[in-house]
This record gives sequence, C-alpha cells and structure tokens, in this order.
Amino acid sequence: MTKQLLKTAMAGSVACATLLMGSSLVQAATYSATQDTYIYEMFGNQGPGTGESNGISVWNHESMHGAQGLVQFDSAWASDAAVLSGNYTATLNLYSYCETAGFVGACAGEAAPVTTDIVLQGSAWSESDGALGWGTISQSSSPSASFTQTTPGEGWISVDITDLVSAWALGSVADNGLALTQEAYGVVRNSAGKLTVSQFCDSESTGGACSGGLSPYLEINASAVPVPAAAWLFGSALIGLSGIGRIRNAK
Repeated sequence: MTKQLLKTAMAGSVACATLLMGSSLVQAATYSATQDTYIYEMFGNQGPGTGESNGISVWNHESMHGAQGLVQFDSAWASDAAVLSGNYTATLNLYSYCETAGFVGACAGEAAPVTTDIVLQGSAWSESDGALGWGTISQSSSPSASFTQTTPGEGWISVDITDLVSAWALGSVADNGLALTQEAYGVVRNSAGKLTVSQFCDSESTGGACSGGLSPYLEINASAVPVPAAAWLFGSALIGLSGIGRIRNAK
C-alpha cells in the first residue's frame, strides 16, 4: 500500500512538472480601428468618416483604376504592457466579404489566388479629408506582411504583423497606420473578364455582410514565457515531498 501511494505521489509530481513546463500565461488585448478607408486611384477617398460606407476595397492597378486601403488603430496599443516589455505578437484582423455591385465584378479568389500586401503607411492622413488621394499612400521602407485569398467567401483573416508594429514601437517609423495594396502583383480577372476585388468591413459598415461589429482590429498577445527549469523542478520536488508526507500520515 505504501509503495503504491509513493508511486502515485511521484506520478503526480511528474504530471505537475509537465504542466508547469508546458503551460504559460498569455494575455491578449484588442485595439479597434480609428480610421479606415480606401483610395480609388481615379476618384480618391471612398470611405467617409461618418455614415454608411462601402467598406475597404483593394484591387490591382489597371489604367488609373487601382484601389488601396488605409487603416489606423487606437494609439493605446503603444502603452500595452506586452509591447512595453518587447515580448509580444501583433495580429491584424480583417473581415473579408464579397458583394458584386458597383466597382466589384468578381470576388477575390474566384478566378485565381489574390495576394494583398500589408505595408507601413509613410505619411499622416485623415479619413475625413475628402481630398485624400492616391498619392497619399506612401509606403515606408520597413518590412511588410501579406496574405493570400484562394477562394471567395466571408470570414476573418488574421495576419501576423509583429514586425510592422515593432517598427512603430521602436520609433523607426511613425505610426501612420497600414496600407493594403496589391500593386506588386498581376491583374486577376474571372472567366467573364471581371476584375477581382478584395473587400473588407470597416468601422462605418453596418449593413449586409458587415453588420455586427466586424471592423478591423489589432490584437496584441504577450508571448508565452516558459517557466525556468529550476522552478519547475523545485515545484515538482515540493509536490513529491508533500506526497511522501501524506504517505507517512497514512501509515
């Protein structure tokens, strides 16, 4: 009986040690978009600062008809404890949808995969500026992230943009938000010759696919910090001793 209890106590201490090794405390915080719009090359700003909007549309340039998006987040992210510690991951979350009307003739991914780059915006901008134009979007030289849409449909797209946020946090680039662009890739059309367009909900979108709070947001997660080996070994030893103590009492 004593041997069995000892065996059980030791197994419990090993299990606890494994739990300590494998577990980590991960904290997450989200920061909403404070500005989000898109620029149609020919007609300028397409996203009014108030009232219903057409979301954020992005498609590749062709004969003065390209479109690029702009998004900026609540600056409180810079005071996030994880960011201040320098041990974090940052994720951009966009809700993708497709409604074929107006400029949109085909969904992204309908004819072929469509890739969108996420780059740091190089200059300040204001969504309420009706004169906001194509030339406003000035990509910085800092690293970019990207994502590819392979099939049409609705849903969240999450992209790791830790390097981009780190550039803001370290002060190497001013936080002027992000630009969404497909300018580095070829024009994609569907079988009917319609240009494919990537569409994302924005802060002003309240109808159709974008009803229900589906605006862009930035998520900051504290990176997992492994428990030092000495700590979990010490913890498992204490648990083992506690188990032995209970065995002696049982005797």
